[in-house]
Amino acid sequence: MKNIILSLVILIAVIAGISFVLLFNYIYDDKDACLDSGVCNEGLTLRMNDGKEIIINKDTCIQYNGEWREKRRDCILRD
Repeated sequence: MKNIILSLVILIAVIAGISFVLLFNYIYDDKDACLDSGVCNEGLTLRMNDGKEIIINKDTCIQYNGEWREKRRDCILRD
């Protein structure tokens, strides 16, 4: 009986943990974080003020006067 209860508690904890991770990934939007903070991850597609749609990488970061952080592979577009 104790083994069944313990197994059930472990199963519920695992399901809750997986649900939390999946929900966080669903809610968290990389584009919103980029627009809010100005720190944009490599590979993110954005429409710039000049109307051009770009993919964030080292070249486009430098082109738009951003600061490229090689170690993190992201671009700081705001001062």
